[in-house]
Amino acid sequence: MTSAPVSLCGAARDRGLAQAAAASADDIARVRRAVEERVAAGRDLLQREDHRTLMAGCVDAADVHAPASRAEVRGLAEGFGLAEDDLLAFLHMPVLLDTAKARADASVEDGCSTWAAVDGSGRPWVGKNRDYGGDHAALQRLFRHDGPDLPAGPMLCLGSLGAPGAFSSGINARGLALVDSQVPTADHGPGLCRYFLMSEILGRCATVAEALALIDATPHAGGGCLTLADASGAMAAVELGHAAVRVETARQGWLARTNHHLSDALSGRLIERPGEPMGRSTRERLETIRAAFATGVPKDVPAFAHALMASHDDDAPADGQGLCRHGQDGDSRTISTVLFEPSARRLYVSMGPPCSTPWNRHAV
Repeated sequence: MTSAPVSLCGAARDRGLAQAAAASADDIARVRRAVEERVAAGRDLLQREDHRTLMAGCVDAADVHAPASRAEVRGLAEGFGLAEDDLLAFLHMPVLLDTAKARADASVEDGCSTWAAVDGSGRPWVGKNRDYGGDHAALQRLFRHDGPDLPAGPMLCLGSLGAPGAFSSGINARGLALVDSQVPTADHGPGLCRYFLMSEILGRCATVAEALALIDATPHAGGGCLTLADASGAMAAVELGHAAVRVETARQGWLARTNHHLSDALSGRLIERPGEPMGRSTRERLETIRAAFATGVPKDVPAFAHALMASHDDDAPADGQGLCRHGQDGDSRTISTVLFEPSARRLYVSMGPPCSTPWNRHAV
């Protein structure tokens, strides 16, 4: 798959329409199938009164706190021939599944290993392995957004056809980079979903401090972690709940998150299925990252990141697992790797498993 960015220009709704216009007929069919199948599988959840109330509260929060993302969703739904309510349900399904405590009946789709680090020269870096299930790799694309509703300037985002903005990771023209990871939690409620929050951060913020202020001023649906760094070298890891949000910051060394919360406020709300491989994987992948940084941040971060992100279980420390996943965690597989260099406003990307897919470099 090519890593050449798909250019999306204009107002948010126009960018949504442009994404569909750039897609092939086969890709449009894949997007429709992915959305419609997921919504059909969750139809019982969507018919519950408590979930209808939750969805209404989340959509209201998006109308207030993420109007650009809402407009982009309208353009996407129109362009791909989807009902807007179905696309919104698709984007909020992880929240609904957690709230229904339905994880025991759901396949594990999202893994992801993320970290931020500042090297000895003071240059910040942000890395992510994107682990996803099903046929999602076929929908993966690199997008360049540019429009009047983006005060932080153009942004380069790794995401998916049919999804808005920074659906997985991104960097903007001011040098703010962020990545996410999914965390199944019982701490959900009416608020902004993580995907909309990420797009708002990249569209509006130039620094980690500005991003944290925006996060603090926003009600959250809950679920997941964000790992951020800006061009100055400020870093943060943000654990998102509805009732609780916890932030870890640093200006040297490194930060990392996988698929569980670490803070006292949120770690006890984790939803886990006994014996589920992801429960062990998320902790052991974090141990692999810790071991990799045990002697400090290396000088050649791209080479270091390539080796770390392409690591397999045979390469991992005794209490760790490799970061390049090939189905050991259920349906979840590594479908891409990104390494952001905020001070240079660029990213390195592997549009497939990093153990076997070439890396390419792109500037914002």
